[in-house]
Amino acid sequence: MGGEAWALMKSRTATIDTNLADRDEVIEAAERHGVHVVLTSVSDRELEGSSISPRSSGRILEAFVLDESRLGQAVLGSEEDPGTLERILSIISNGSFPPLGSRQFLSEGERRQLRDAMLLHAHARERRDLFITNDERAFLRHGRRAELERLLGTRILTGAEFIQFCQTLLSA
Repeated sequence: MGGEAWALMKSRTATIDTNLADRDEVIEAAERHGVHVVLTSVSDRELEGSSISPRSSGRILEAFVLDESRLGQAVLGSEEDPGTLERILSIISNGSFPPLGSRQFLSEGERRQLRDAMLLHAHARERRDLFITNDERAFLRHGRRAELERLLGTRILTGAEFIQFCQTLLSA
């Protein structure tokens, strides 16, 4: 088994993106292998009014972002948090996200990018091991996965890759 596989086997905490919140096979694979899975408060907000009933072991709170977060459902960030969130936004938007001070009229697509960045930022702030997402556009394509993994010291996997990871644990 290669070094990367061994490193993955040590991973015991995961955050799932909203797009996988109701994927039982991902949650069940995690539970079988002792991987603690959480959602973020961002996902809770995104799922409001939908018929999706997410399953996870818990929640982590996002860092408060003005005009997006809700009081009581977010935490105040540290001095380094805004810089990290801005770097994530730059990577997932390929540098096209409006700069601070120019965000009062975000498009729906830009709002989605902001929430995507907030999800990953919360995951990284809590120093969780694996971020599981099927959002290839935001987190995986065009070298974004490698760049985000380097920046945040985490691993980003698709749902299918995570299930494969769990199967590797079974055969080890």
